[in-house]
Amino acid sequence: SRVDTLPTKFVNYDSLILASDVNKKSRMISVALRKARQMSSQVANRKTVIGQSEERIRRYNIEWHDKFRWSLDCLIFFFIGAPLGGIIRKGGLGMPVVVSVIFFILYYIISMMGVRSAREGVLTPFQGVWLSSFIIIPIAIAITWQAVTDAPILSSEKYTNFFRRFGLYKEKKPKDKK
Repeated sequence: SRVDTLPTKFVNYDSLILASDVNKKSRMISVALRKARQMSSQVANRKTVIGQSEERIRRYNIEWHDKFRWSLDCLIFFFIGAPLGGIIRKGGLGMPVVVSVIFFILYYIISMMGVRSAREGVLTPFQGVWLSSFIIIPIAIAITWQAVTDAPILSSEKYTNFFRRFGLYKEKKPKDKK
């Protein structure tokens, strides 16, 4: 082709600038600075637009995962609350409700931290939204298992023996009466 046969010349732009007079050099430098500032401004604007788009997409994904998480969480709290009512027989209705509320507060705090981390981009929307559910599921399984096997979950003797095994619990010595 014709383009391939044309001789290519190497142009040394530094020599062009050095050969120019002071006024022309000043104009070239000001034009170059202006174009560099325009490009920098365009890059900053596009970076902001992309950041806003990514945030919007994260929020949509968070909401999408939230819809499914709520369904699973209803089941999880059923598998916490129902067995607690059967396990904790002392105290009537009050004690199981208090323990369930404590579990819900724990769940809620973890949930808010996860969603906030997902919104800020620290965690993916999947990780942030489902974090609280994945933490509370083993607790629900353990409580349900305790209820099915009819094992006492709030037995102080069981926990005392556990801590005693690791040397973390020492029995109080009775004071001598004289």
